[in-house]
This record gives sequence, structure tokens and C-alpha cells, in this order.
Amino acid sequence: MSLVGAVGYSSELDGRTAAQQAAQAALKGLRAASPRAALVFFSERYDSSEVMQGLLSVLGEIPLWGAATLEGYAGHQSRRVVVGLLGGALTIDSAWIGHFAQDSIGAALDLKTRLERMPASVWQAVLLALDGVNGDVAPVLAAFEGCPLPVAGFLAGGNYAHSLPSVVGDTTCAGGGLSALWLGGALRLGAGTAHGWKDSGVHLRITRSRDFRVYELDDMPAAQRLAQVFGCSAQDWMKPPLAELLRLYPLGVRDTPSGEYSLAAPLAVERDGALRLNLRLAEGELAHLMTADPDACLQAARRAARTARAAAGKGKAALALVLVDQGWQVLFETRPAAVYQAVDAELKGVPLLGAATLGQIHCPESSATPLATNLAIQVVLFCYLE
Repeated sequence: MSLVGAVGYSSELDGRTAAQQAAQAALKGLRAASPRAALVFFSERYDSSEVMQGLLSVLGEIPLWGAATLEGYAGHQSRRVVVGLLGGALTIDSAWIGHFAQDSIGAALDLKTRLERMPASVWQAVLLALDGVNGDVAPVLAAFEGCPLPVAGFLAGGNYAHSLPSVVGDTTCAGGGLSALWLGGALRLGAGTAHGWKDSGVHLRITRSRDFRVYELDDMPAAQRLAQVFGCSAQDWMKPPLAELLRLYPLGVRDTPSGEYSLAAPLAVERDGALRLNLRLAEGELAHLMTADPDACLQAARRAARTARAAAGKGKAALALVLVDQGWQVLFETRPAAVYQAVDAELKGVPLLGAATLGQIHCPESSATPLATNLAIQVVLFCYLE
């Protein structure tokens, strides 16, 4: 039996009922195929334990992968459970590492040990989902250095100012975790990642940084230097409306071989004026202040879909996963369905599901190690060869 994909969703008020309805709708779409794995995204307005109970009561203990996500993501209603099922000729393995946020290096070592024990010839791709606020993604990505498999995924976000991002893995949903899903068998995975941010022409030297905080730009407190650029006060970045717009102005670091920008978007301005990030920026780096272009973002969405299609080769698409940075929600607040419509126009009827994220994990051709970036869109196609 070939690979089969189906999507179900529900906006019922009760989390358990919504999860059951979404899972049942996706099962119906699988027809005679048995579900092998589920991609799950749900509004953080729901109680995660109720959602998990509902899913497990319908799907049994198949591997789950996904996250709770911010309301209103990518044009969906504010309360919704979305379930994407993969069935058919698949080989599946999964891992849940709950201590990622507390011990990222230890989590990476656990994952690397798991990778070394798994015969690479069995697998076609790996999906990763990690807490996008707490923990360090860098050692996890380093564990995949030289890995011959495509690696895709995301950094989970949600309303990170008030709660830990909840990550779904195996049959668990909790904050601070890491979820990995190995896919093999008849599956062919194609992934494309792109963004629509452009260099504003303002270049800033990172003169003091540590871990995930940029303290100084051009020898000035970071928030003060940005305020100087935009003609406001440093305190304005800490309160609405600028606090909600901050993510739209990332710092871009240019990759010399490819000429592409890797974007690091601030999560917040802290009381001492530092920029809080979820990716590291090194002292001495020249950062380009980037600005969004909505038309370029829609072009990027279509480009990511075309890249995913090309990467899958001659495979027939059964399901598409669309991972959109939360910053796009602000950018497309007045036309929230536009991004999905752009992807759908390229994929022409392939079932779609997706989520808002705080970053994407991808494998650029110029790097032997997967990279993480902010403010991108990633389209992942699950395909099979006929």
C-alpha cells in the first residue's frame, strides 16, 4: 500500500471533544489505511492534557509529533485542533526527550546516541520539534552533522511570555521538551524554506552579546541603538504597540558562500535594554537590520512550496506541512489566509496542515549541518513513488 495522508480539524470548545473530532475526521480521510504517525497542532487555549486524552482515545498509542501553538495561526480559527495522519507503507520511530530545556547538551548527546544506533539505510527523513524559548538548539543540530537524511522541523513558541511552549512527542505533551520523528519506507520527503525579509541598508555591529542576549549594538545599549534608528525611545520597545512589532525587525547575518541571510528575530526587549533571542549571535558580527515585504513573503511561500516539490523528486504528494514564523501573523493580520492560499496555489489540492512557530530547522545545500532560522516559512511535503 502506498503512502496516504489526511487532515482533520475541529473547533469545539472542549479540548478532548475537539481532539476526538479532528482525529476521527483524519481517520476517515485515510480510508482503509492504518495510521502510522500523527502530526498534531492545537491552540494553547485548550488544556493540553484534555487534547492528548482525546487523541489517544481515538488513535491509540501511535507516535505523535507537533506542538501547542499561538491562536489564529496561518489563517485558522483561534481555537482549533488540527491532526494530520500518515498511513500506509511507512517505517516509523520516535523519541521524546523531556530535559532539553534544562540540559540541551545532554539532550543532544542522547539524540546522537540514538542516531548512531539506528541503521541509516532504513530511514528517509527526520522531523524535529523543540521548545523555542528555553534551551539551545545548536548542540541538537550539531548532533546531525554529516547526517545523510533530510532534517526539517521547528522551534515551538505560542504565548511564551506566560508559559513554557508545549511540545508533542510520542504520547506526551509538555514544556521544555524535544520531539523527534524518524520516517522511512516508501516515503520521500521534500522540504523548502524561504523568507521575504530584505536588507534595510542599516548595518549594526554586535559589540556585546552573551548566550541569547545582544546587549550592545555599535557600542550602545541594543534597544537604545534600535530606538535611534526608528526615532523612538528605548522604553517604547517594551510596551504595545512596538513590543508586538519588534519581531518584524530581525538582525540578519549573511552567509558568505551562499550570500543568503540567516535571520535572528528578537523575542523581547529586556529591562536592561538587551534583545532576547532564541538563536545565538556572536560578538563582532556585522548584523543587517531587515525589514519585511509582504509581497516578497507571499513569493517566498510559493518558492518554498516549489522547492519542496523539487526536493521530493518524482514522488506523489500525500500531505503538506506548512510551518510559518509567528511574525508572519502580525504582517498578514488583515489577510491571514493569504499565506496558505499562496502555498495551496503551488501544491494544487494537496492536504495542508500547519502551525505558527518561533523558527524553522532546515538543511541548506551550503551546510553539512542543519540550521535554525527565524521569520521563515517551511513547506514539508510527504510523498511516495508510484
